Amino acid sequence: MIRLQEILNKLNEKQREAVLTTEGPVLVVAGPGTGKTQIIASRAAYICKEAGVSPENILITTFTESGVKAIKDRLVKIMGPDGYKVHVNTLHGFASSVISDNYEYFSFQGEMRAISDIEKFEIIEDIIKSLKLKKLHSFFRQEDYIAEISQKIADLKREDKSPEDLKKYIDRWEEEYEAKKEFNPKTGKLKLKFIDEAKHIEKSKEFLKIYERYQKKLKKDSLYDYEDMIVFVVNKFKEEESLLAKYQEQYLYIMLDEYQDTNTSQNEIIELLTGYEFNEGPNVFVVGDDDQSIYRFQGASLENILFFSERFNVKKPIVLDKNYRSEQSILDAAFSLIKHNQNRIENFLDIKKKVKAVKDNKKKNVHVCSFLDEDQEKEFILDKINELKKITDLKNIAIFCRKNKECHEIAKFLESRGVPVLLDSSDKIWEQDIIKIIILYLSVIQNPMNTKELSKLLALSFLDIDLLDLYKILHYFAEQKQREKNPKQLFEIISSKIDDLNLNKKEKVVAFLQKLEYFKRLASEKTFLEFFEIFLKESGILSFVFKRDSKYEDLRHISTLFSEIKKMTQYISTFDIDDFLKKISLYQRFNLSVKESPIFNGGEGVCIMTAHRSKGLEFDYVFIYKTVDKIWGNKRDIQKVKLPPNLLETGNKLKIDKNEDERRLFFVALTRAKNEVFVSYSDYYLENGILKQK
Repeated sequence: MIRLQEILNKLNEKQREAVLTTEGPVLVVAGPGTGKTQIIASRAAYICKEAGVSPENILITTFTESGVKAIKDRLVKIMGPDGYKVHVNTLHGFASSVISDNYEYFSFQGEMRAISDIEKFEIIEDIIKSLKLKKLHSFFRQEDYIAEISQKIADLKREDKSPEDLKKYIDRWEEEYEAKKEFNPKTGKLKLKFIDEAKHIEKSKEFLKIYERYQKKLKKDSLYDYEDMIVFVVNKFKEEESLLAKYQEQYLYIMLDEYQDTNTSQNEIIELLTGYEFNEGPNVFVVGDDDQSIYRFQGASLENILFFSERFNVKKPIVLDKNYRSEQSILDAAFSLIKHNQNRIENFLDIKKKVKAVKDNKKKNVHVCSFLDEDQEKEFILDKINELKKITDLKNIAIFCRKNKECHEIAKFLESRGVPVLLDSSDKIWEQDIIKIIILYLSVIQNPMNTKELSKLLALSFLDIDLLDLYKILHYFAEQKQREKNPKQLFEIISSKIDDLNLNKKEKVVAFLQKLEYFKRLASEKTFLEFFEIFLKESGILSFVFKRDSKYEDLRHISTLFSEIKKMTQYISTFDIDDFLKKISLYQRFNLSVKESPIFNGGEGVCIMTAHRSKGLEFDYVFIYKTVDKIWGNKRDIQKVKLPPNLLETGNKLKIDKNEDERRLFFVALTRAKNEVFVSYSDYYLENGILKQK
């Protein structure tokens, strides 16, 4: 345990002000590397010591589970065992604990269950089919509409907008449209832009029908989705004064980290807990930085900090202005980029945000590297990593990409060249070779009479079937298919005619048939999860994986699949191979990615992730990969469903430049680096087998 006074003595002036200002609403603007985690933990410790407040009376929330862990670890270092007593959680985690601790208010919760993304897609698809829509319909890829509709429903729930709210906005939109629409004086027809707007209004009406049906379906079947948890607690706090009072009395001090990323529903919980309507000076402390707001797709609003300042009448925010992470030239590059954004808090409040580095080696620490093609770009990254690993551990080196696709691309390249990686990404694992093999094997166990699938499986090397034997089997099958009126399936021939085929290694084929029979029986006796574990070990797949050059990547994919199976089987005791194959088919059809399970090669490897996942982390050396137009910035915004104007705004009419989000994301990526950043791009990239100039 570190003495609190020692920590206070080491804080700079602005940090001390943030820690020692314990009463009333406090807004702290904390740029990258300014020590906000230390401030939050030190402030909690100071409040307990100086104000005599019990740790249980402090609530700290942050945006991610990794953020929760970082704050808890720091609290324990400062406060010792009492640090565990401070309530630290994500807002979703807090909502979950409110529900689980108060079943008398949330009695429905015991009967209800959360739905997965794939179940949500299935429900929306069924609703679309039942409604026979005219606008939100595609003869080719209905799945694309379903994905966007699912996201729009989530956005509305995060901003606490019900179907009734949506209807009001659509009605207003239609009224305004009717008042302003214009006709072409030559043709007498509507001008093109008004024709397009009319289509969007009709689409939004159909979307409203889907949203209404979706909510009714969840209620009827006792289901809820991820966003509902916050809404449940908000509504119950409003309905039950005694429940709200219980938490208002418990939490005398509330602190929120990453405040710029909270959404309307989450803000409502905080407002209710602080009793802002009757409490002029609630002890609520928020830390945020609008330049690092990168989760707008999760319902976050750039207006949060301004909203807090106005709602709680904060006279002047405390601005942390010293950076303890990066070299000055890295910060200079980051701020020269972000200054092009118009929607920044310093343009609305009288503050200056640029931070100054505590360390400055006076060197150029940001290197922009251009190449002819992506092969050269990858080779450069490889060479530079091999150079850097002489002076630092690989885990101190990171590569940031804009999309998961690029993460897997560079990870695969580095692994093929002997560089271990720690990949933190999402992926369509169903497209990976090793997962295709598992799915193929399971489909044959489920239905060995499927000749096409069985012939594919027999050709796989890990079964060790002699290739000449396989040729004899397939040749015999083809011949009898031509001569017999009712030809047998491949499995029937192998089972009944194996002695007639003159095979070189008959025992291998016999062993395979016995395995199929064994797995078929095992699947009927065990739960699917138990069966799958045994299947992986005894099928020979794991042994096969450990012999492959791509073993770490394969194990990562298998681990991810196993995690997904746990979710699939959680509420269905009768879940079997057939159910699994149907679920996989849905994942493939809806083109869904899943969060990959990391494989930590002994904890040593280059960290590869999307820029979004880099938030809150820091590395000695950072590579930012494929920094070209249309990947970073200037992306086409294609919305099949447009929501009514102003629906998701909170009051301040801020114009959004389409590249402001991308600049914030790049700002975050740059400021993760301590020592050096390498920004790379190429003139030509391979797309669908064709070399294209960027």
